[in-house]
Amino acid sequence: MAVPFIDAVKYVLALEGCLHPFRISRILALAELYSLEEGGGRLTDARYVLGPGVFFIEGFKEAVEADGCIAKREGDPE
Repeated sequence: MAVPFIDAVKYVLALEGCLHPFRISRILALAELYSLEEGGGRLTDARYVLGPGVFFIEGFKEAVEADGCIAKREGDPE
């Protein structure tokens, strides 16, 4: 059974700490592909939008901004 996408984002952040949204989306996409290849089905309810040579997760930014538990870190990373 697929988990809500935002829960998967929180899980990745809990394991890895502060990450750029690009990296989070790639981790989740690779996990989805692995699960599908192994016959485990979908991991999340994320909707992937494919383009020529690229993809993005529909509603990613909005889901993260709407969740008060996820803190944004802005500015110089140092």
